[in-house]
Amino acid sequence: MDIKINVKNLKKVMSQLGRLNKDLEQPFQEVVKGGGQLIRAEAVKSIQSGAKSGIVYEKYNPRIAFNVSINCFLFKAASS
Repeated sequence: MDIKINVKNLKKVMSQLGRLNKDLEQPFQEVVKGGGQLIRAEAVKSIQSGAKSGIVYEKYNPRIAFNVSINCFLFKAASS
């Protein structure tokens, strides 16, 4: 199978493609940034609404309750 393509005024076509590239660069960057922000927002929402992990400790005098996760223990061990 042979395919032949003939392009007339190649220089004109190439200059128009270059101009098109410059005109579309900023809108494409904004689309990509917007998509990234949507993904970030969804990830944050998912993390905040996900199952909570860790152990709840209660102390008395004054009475307080706090949650300690495995990340806290890992951070403490790494910083020691």
